[in-house]
This record gives sequence, structure tokens and C-alpha cells, in this order.
Amino acid sequence: MRPADSTSRRLTAGRALASWAAQHPAQLVAFDVLADDDADLRPLPLADRRRHLAAVAMGLGPAVTLCPQTLDVAEAEVWMSDYLPAHLEGPVLKRVDQPYVAERIWWKYRVRWPVDLVILGVTGPMAAPRALLLGAVESGRGLVPVGASTRLRRTDAREIGHAMVPTGRARLRRLAGLPGTDEPVLVQPVVPVVAEFLVDGAIEGGRLRHPARFVRLRPELEPAVVLGVGARRTGEERGIHADPHL
Repeated sequence: MRPADSTSRRLTAGRALASWAAQHPAQLVAFDVLADDDADLRPLPLADRRRHLAAVAMGLGPAVTLCPQTLDVAEAEVWMSDYLPAHLEGPVLKRVDQPYVAERIWWKYRVRWPVDLVILGVTGPMAAPRALLLGAVESGRGLVPVGASTRLRRTDAREIGHAMVPTGRARLRRLAGLPGTDEPVLVQPVVPVVAEFLVDGAIEGGRLRHPARFVRLRPELEPAVVLGVGARRTGEERGIHADPHL
């Protein structure tokens, strides 16, 4: 079980919480400190806040550890590869001389890799869908929804629309990660079609927390061979894509 999944189980464990926590102890990973008692540390540069955090964490025992930081680009590149099995999305880039401010003045370098998923449904017009309901095969359950795509580009939407065959009646669904809305949307089921997508490490309980990016259709593959989204994570088969976000 992934650490994030184990932590999420604490929210629903109920009376079994104490037993679950004992079997799956949690660890706090600290990456910054903004205040110490009444002292406001936000005006300090990141390098000074980091030293303060390290000093405080020394006396807190194994339950608290520091998020690794480095000034070495080569070391950061190794992390981007070695930490993928732990489902980390990618490093965050910050200036060591910058104070903490409310606005976002840092970069997140998100790592994505290709996986095959099954298109189960579409939103918007069939001829040029806006976004896709995606699925994969889970052991004992068969083909199940695992997430949504990003909003499709026009050329991709038209290509996908030509390959879609509607089946059944459209119905409202709440799609986790669907861009642009938190409300239920009308989804038209389609005959399952396999396609390649780029996903990041935000995978919890076999579900995508972030929308997947369409790459290409894979009509040569049968939906039954597409394993759960968590089954392929290393990016070794077709390469890893790094995507910087401000």
C-alpha cells in the first residue's frame, strides 16, 4: 500500500484508528518553517529558514524528517528518476535568497510518464469531445473508471471523435480531476478504445488525482490488456517527460 493511501485510511478507520496507526505509523516531512513561537520567520530568506528548521527538527525524533533540498542540479535529476516509485510528482524550485510571500514565485517541475488507458466516455459533442472519462482493468473488478483527461486540443478532439462510438445513455458523473469544474458533468458512454496518456505521480487508490494528457490513440490494443493505472510507474518503456509549471 502506498504511504498516501495508508494516511488516507486514517480518515475512515473509525474505532480501528489506533490499531491502524500502530500498524502503519506516519511520518511528517517538513519543508519550511514560517514561525517559531511568536517569531515571524517569513521575512527571512529560504536558506535561513531551512537552517532554523533543521535545528528544530533535530530534537523531534524519527516521526519528523526534513524534505531533501539541494543546490546540485545533477542530484535533483537523480531524485526525479529514483523517487518516481514513491509517486512524487517532481521537485519544487525556489530561490535560496527569497523570503516567504503569499504569491506564487516558485516553480514545480512535474514529471510525467506514458501509460495506456481506456476511453470509457466523453463530455461535450461526440464529434469533438471536450474531455474524456478514462478507465483501466482492476483485478476482480474488470474495467473501471480511474480518472479524466485534460481539456482536449481541437485537433485531438476531432481525431478522438472519429473513433468514438456511443453506447447507452448519457448521464451525470462527478469526474475527479476534470479540469474547469467541480460539479457533475454529462458523460456519454462509448465503446471502449485504448489510448496513450501522460500521467504524473498523483495516484491514490488506483485513481488519478490530476487529469491525464492525451498523446495518441492505440486502436491495436484491446481494453482487456490495460492494467490498473498504478501498474506502470517507472517510465522506462517509452521515456519520462518533464513538464515545468510556474
